[in-house]
Amino acid sequence: MDDDSSTADLYTKGLEQAGFKTSSVSDTKDAFKALPNLSADLIILDLMLPKGGGFELLEAIRSDSRQKETPVLLLSNAYLPELTQKALKAGGNKALPRSECTSSELISISRQLARVEFPRGPEQGEAELAEQLRKTLLDNGSNELAALKEQCLKYGEAARSEEGKASLEIIYQTVRFLSARAGLAGCGKVAQLSSALEAMLFDHLLRANGGMSVSSVQTLVQGVECLEWLFSSGNTGPAEPRKAKVLLVDDDAVTNRVNQVALKRANYDPVSESNPIAALIALNKGAFDLVLLDINMRPMNGIEL
Repeated sequence: MDDDSSTADLYTKGLEQAGFKTSSVSDTKDAFKALPNLSADLIILDLMLPKGGGFELLEAIRSDSRQKETPVLLLSNAYLPELTQKALKAGGNKALPRSECTSSELISISRQLARVEFPRGPEQGEAELAEQLRKTLLDNGSNELAALKEQCLKYGEAARSEEGKASLEIIYQTVRFLSARAGLAGCGKVAQLSSALEAMLFDHLLRANGGMSVSSVQTLVQGVECLEWLFSSGNTGPAEPRKAKVLLVDDDAVTNRVNQVALKRANYDPVSESNPIAALIALNKGAFDLVLLDINMRPMNGIEL
């Protein structure tokens, strides 16, 4: 179950090439209707459906007498561990973050959970599919990101209007699709960053009534610009697993705290400073892998710092 038909098609193609027979739905209403008559060895569920739809569907699956024992593979987000753990406790069998969901990994885990004997092992076609996805992604990525950046700027101009809400939905779906394709194609760094943006957008859409703050929109735009750099530099390969040390510099204590929690979720080692002078002292004392810097600060602004 994935509400993005393009994403569902990618997963379906890889699974069918590996010997699975598949059926997919891209609408939660259709998924709820299909449950009473569903006969499956495995259910793959996108946990990142808008408005918590993925979790609600999981609860319905486990409440259905015919699906109580059917294995459920959750496609999740590494930056939302609390949501993933909640879904696993509610009946999910295994969670696979999109950023780690390569074609071969999806097929391997699906075979384990389905508990069905396959006459063939992994075939060359899986590698060919991943390479094809990678080539398509690299060929089209720059243009897609330019369009996404334009959509982000458009949203920033009309964040709290109906037009802005529609624009934000488009941005979220675009980022989700990018995250899924990058994971399947083995473009780990693109998958990792787009997953972080997806988590930020998901969290906002799930709980917020108004528009995103100016600071959040700036973060979104800068994230898209970083994705553009990854594509233009060719630096799209596997993400490095080491625990990077990050210095957060923002005179807004709430923003600093939120960013610190988010980075810890993603297994980073964040250090926060609300005073630019204190940040300079911290930089002189130790090495950091990344600095996240607010522009509008006192007594020294971000540019001066």
